[in-house]
Amino acid sequence: NTVNNELDKKADKRDLENRVLKKDFNAACNELSQNLNDYMQKFNVHDDTQKQDLEKMNRDIEGKLDRSELEELRDYIDKQLKKLKRLAKEQQQTQQQHVHLMSEDEAAGLRKQLIRFHCISCDRPIDVQPHPQQPSLPANQGMRPIQSPRPYTTYELDQIRQYQK
Repeated sequence: NTVNNELDKKADKRDLENRVLKKDFNAACNELSQNLNDYMQKFNVHDDTQKQDLEKMNRDIEGKLDRSELEELRDYIDKQLKKLKRLAKEQQQTQQQHVHLMSEDEAAGLRKQLIRFHCISCDRPIDVQPHPQQPSLPANQGMRPIQSPRPYTTYELDQIRQYQK
């Protein structure tokens, strides 16, 4: 029996392999603590960045238009477009009423009859006051004739030939 008691008190090699040294345990705990501190710092930085982004988004949202303001803007634009359409129709009607009052410059060309002028392209009557034609080129005095230096050079060449003989 005593032998069994003594054997029970004796350390088993398998138990020793599973044991951790205090130094290794403290090193692992310190490393784990350091990693946790690093992650907490990164989380705090990320949290601050997230708060700043949220504040910026809130400011941007406050600067946006509400639905009621957007409806007012849409109504204003619709009114302006209706005015423009109405003015365009009125202008088109007045142009159709005053077709015969086109100016001479607006017609593609003129065909003269005894009473009225007509546009060549559309044959609409045009009321214009005939005026004298203006010349296409300005009236100037005749141009001076170009005087050639040829007679002088010929005379000089003749003299040079005589001296060489």
